[in-house]
Amino acid sequence: MRNISAPLQSEAVRFLSWWSSELADLLPGAAPRGLRGSDSRYIVSIESSGLCLLDSRSEQSWDPGSRLAAAASQQEVLLRLADLARSRAGALIGIRVPFSAYFTRDVELPATASANFRQLLTVDFERATPFKVRDVYLAHFVETRPAAPGKVWVRQLVVKRGVVDGLKSEIEALGLEVGYLDCWDANAAAALPINLLDRDGAGPSSGRSRWSMSWLLGGFALALAIAGALLLNDKYETAVRELQIQSSRQKVRSQAVREALSRSRASYSEIANFYRLKNDNVSKLTIIEELTRLLPDTAWVTDLRIDGATVELSGFAKSAAALLPIIERSTLFVDAMPTAPLTFDQREDKDRFSLRARIRKVAAATNDARAEPNR
Repeated sequence: MRNISAPLQSEAVRFLSWWSSELADLLPGAAPRGLRGSDSRYIVSIESSGLCLLDSRSEQSWDPGSRLAAAASQQEVLLRLADLARSRAGALIGIRVPFSAYFTRDVELPATASANFRQLLTVDFERATPFKVRDVYLAHFVETRPAAPGKVWVRQLVVKRGVVDGLKSEIEALGLEVGYLDCWDANAAAALPINLLDRDGAGPSSGRSRWSMSWLLGGFALALAIAGALLLNDKYETAVRELQIQSSRQKVRSQAVREALSRSRASYSEIANFYRLKNDNVSKLTIIEELTRLLPDTAWVTDLRIDGATVELSGFAKSAAALLPIIERSTLFVDAMPTAPLTFDQREDKDRFSLRARIRKVAAATNDARAEPNR
């Protein structure tokens, strides 16, 4: 085997450095505070009358009296929490929400899919409920009630982020970390076995699974390192050059696809405008027939102009002032108004009028076309 060239050695060192940093992020280190066991757990419980500070070992309020007594003000509770957390290092802090603030649903799932319950429930969540995953906290636990053979009942609990994010932010503003978010049961006697801040949703076996994945990734890293050390410099350069060529080709194809998509969108817009104009257009014959029907026998038109959505007419009438209400009552015309003062023609013994009106359907279509680019 010939010696590896200097460029290949440099690339191999850079690859191993990058892969080592990736493994350092994947290998399990110290458990986060929300998952460590702790003898001291302080719970900020959201009660109907305010906040209440509890010690999870005894479930007793730090305020005088029992937990069911009137809760202290929010500022007093948070200041008391900060004092206790500073005096007892390593204490775990959590938030407990009343059961009434949660939305719950029971889903029957195959028992063999227990490792994937969270993924299955999350995929089904937005389909079966009006909520969005980004707006809520989710957690679940397996119920003990009987189910169909090979299946188990899983209860999913949902709480809106707005219920707890404000309190969570205030606790974190004191320099404290909220390690878990759980829920009272329906009787407010004990907490349900959930942690809505556990985004991985891992159960007891998750640590073993992560160790297994880490060993697997370590094996792959070792194999890739050996393969990289055996690569020849000429093959490396050939691969890079081929990748550049393929990338250039893909860029050209992507540009062609974007241009074709842009042309198709423009064509679709033109066709849609054509059909809209076709459906909304009013023929000149219809306009003339409507004016003939509206105008009384004592009036006649000497000049008629139709320009898009506007109709202008002038002529003589026995009572020209009565023409505006007549045209306004038509289902075809709107915004009728005079364009010149009424004058009396002595030779015709009638009033001379000049009116302008807008065609209702064409006016509506024109307004829609103007508003469409802003949508």
